[in-house]
Amino acid sequence: MSQVNIPLLSPQKLSICIYTFIQYPYPESNS
Repeated sequence: MSQVNIPLLSPQKLSICIYTFIQYPYPESNS
């Protein structure tokens, strides 16, 4: 039933999440 929510979650949204994570890595790691 919740399968209709899958198409709503476009791949672009996931890409942005990953992009933000890579652009703003942990400060401890980027010491």
